[in-house]
Amino acid sequence: MVRRLFGTTVFIVGLEKSDNGRSCVNHTVCGSTLTKAMEVCLRHCIVRIDDGEEEPAIAAHAVVDGIETCRVGFLSKEVAYRDSIEKKYDGLHAAVLDVFCRDKAKTISPFHRRLVRENYGCAQALITTPDSLKRQVNEEPGSVRHKKSKQSHEQTDSDVQLEEESGSI
Repeated sequence: MVRRLFGTTVFIVGLEKSDNGRSCVNHTVCGSTLTKAMEVCLRHCIVRIDDGEEEPAIAAHAVVDGIETCRVGFLSKEVAYRDSIEKKYDGLHAAVLDVFCRDKAKTISPFHRRLVRENYGCAQALITTPDSLKRQVNEEPGSVRHKKSKQSHEQTDSDVQLEEESGSI
């Protein structure tokens, strides 16, 4: 279920490389433009690896003024491999929480500095809900959802499960 991905964090890697579509006419290395609080959109794609073979990947594209622009990096190979059939990440948006670097003064964590070295750049992002997937709450008076939406503005997964079991959805 795609909703379970919202609120999870992912690592975007390969920010310092310019191959596999990570360069454009405006930038030599598009990943270098990634900044904290920037929005990215995740898209499934196929990339060529060093020996010429193709493999599934999840690309992160920068979103500027609501428009997908440059490909700035990729989610890890493990995530792309696990998600290659279900494609849960395709079309989801993420907000960049932090862009890590090799400098000890800017990135205190040795773990994050190692990620930067091993993956040619790394950023951490939080999966958010794109406008097209925002939950719509049925505001019909007297409905179970209406009563719950008065109590809290967001419905939890456990609430949805309970409603499905009771047959009220």
